[in-house]
Amino acid sequence: MKTLLAQLAFDGKRLVVRNSSFIFFSLLMPAGFYLLYTKMMISGSATEIKYFNISYMDQMIVYSILINAFFSIASILKRDRDKGFTTFLRLSPHGTLPYYVSITFWMLMMSLLSVIVLGSIAVGVNNVSLGTDQWLELLGVVLIGQLPVLMIGIALSYIHREEMLSLASNLLTFPMAIISGLWWPITMLPNWYKLLASRCQPTL
Repeated sequence: MKTLLAQLAFDGKRLVVRNSSFIFFSLLMPAGFYLLYTKMMISGSATEIKYFNISYMDQMIVYSILINAFFSIASILKRDRDKGFTTFLRLSPHGTLPYYVSITFWMLMMSLLSVIVLGSIAVGVNNVSLGTDQWLELLGVVLIGQLPVLMIGIALSYIHREEMLSLASNLLTFPMAIISGLWWPITMLPNWYKLLASRCQPTL
């Protein structure tokens, strides 16, 4: 247990507290997008604005998770492997189990932090009001729904070259964000875009 707690403390510092990329790209940038689109670039009835404030909060949480998985997690896992850190742990008496438990824990906590930050902004700035059951449902969807995305991030970490990892992360993240309507609702975009999105998302 002492080994696991030490690993959790170590990874918490490097993954969250001292990880400026995570703080900026996974928290501040989605928060900035949310404020920009909900306060400066939105019009409509009070009901439409209220719905948009909630739905766009959800979208920015998903975007935050994409950035976190495809950039932060993939890069950190690759760096640990390339520098021989995981090999060192494998040869140690405690093995790699505390390391992978810690990484998994902080993956979930980083997503939870995204929900807290964006949810707080939505409530404080846009007066978004959700019931306790709705917040818990959102949290459950985030924690479970992020698993496939995190698996892709883990797979990306096995790319051998850092340049190729960065390229692959960008090629996955931004087209996925655009086509899925994370940055702007698909219904408000041109018809050709709707057609492209519908072909990529059959359930649209």
